[in-house]
Amino acid sequence: MSPRTSSSTDVTPLLVRWSQGNRDALDRMLPLVYGELRRIAARQLRKERDGHSLDPTDLVHALFLQLVDQRHATWSNRAQFFAPTATMMRRILVEHARTRLAAKRGGGAVTVSLTALNADPASLRSPISDVLAIDRALERLAE
Repeated sequence: MSPRTSSSTDVTPLLVRWSQGNRDALDRMLPLVYGELRRIAARQLRKERDGHSLDPTDLVHALFLQLVDQRHATWSNRAQFFAPTATMMRRILVEHARTRLAAKRGGGAVTVSLTALNADPASLRSPISDVLAIDRALERLAE
């Protein structure tokens, strides 16, 4: 395929065909929008901490993995494609930060002491109840 600019006349029909389930349209469109997605990724990463472990290419590739799995997206023009992809990049960065934080704090490992296993079962309910209450609160906050 010869290099072309990602003019709306090139991208829009491919977006529409992809929305209709044509996977080939996605494969043809991605090279056309790659440069713009890298610019958006670079802009997103400028808002992040120095020394971030992702670079614009990593972020665009993570986005591509999500785009390939899109089943119900309806794209009718470039604006309707680029705005949500910027949001998707932001979510990728948030998830990356959560993963790094979890790894920093032990990777989600749970330690149970032997004395806790021999403890009165009623005394073990309180921490579990607290965890469940926190989980419910986080779910309500997300809504």
